[in-house]
Amino acid sequence: MGRFKGRKVLMIQGGGEVPFARPMVENPCPPGEHSERIYFPEVDPAEASPLKRIEKMKEAGKDEFEIAAAEHNVRMGHITHGRQISRDATDEEMAAGLPGDHQHVRAVCIKCGKSRELDHAASKRDVTECKNQERSYGSEQLMNNRVLAERGYKVSYKVPAARRTDRKVGKLTETGFDVVFVAFS
Repeated sequence: MGRFKGRKVLMIQGGGEVPFARPMVENPCPPGEHSERIYFPEVDPAEASPLKRIEKMKEAGKDEFEIAAAEHNVRMGHITHGRQISRDATDEEMAAGLPGDHQHVRAVCIKCGKSRELDHAASKRDVTECKNQERSYGSEQLMNNRVLAERGYKVSYKVPAARRTDRKVGKLTETGFDVVFVAFS
């Protein structure tokens, strides 16, 4: 198990704290070999409503497709609380000295402490990534998400409906992920 050099901690939903954000571990796990758990950020009560959280996403300048995917998940009933949606810090929060990622849903490796953002998480066992990109989907993220799926997590990718025939999307379905097409212009 890796040893933490830093002392940075972040409060998580339900109380307690977990070392993360930028842990400096001596021996991080290789991509695809993490044993991750999902953590939700503490959110302001004003953002408990997912629709209010989405408004804050817009204020923070989040990617428009991630916003459309969050709205889709709310309409489908998968997202019922603001803490289930990652958002970046607003300019006001940054000016107050808060880290830009303090409102992210996180997958944290319990072996080495490495942390990564998840776009949405309906529960601690149901995560979503949003992909509106031209480049290939093969990445460390894909390898780490494959491990989550192998461990029984539901992992889905939201992709713009216009990319339905994109060959790169086939990689996601071949890997066994749920692919959901979202109307987006």
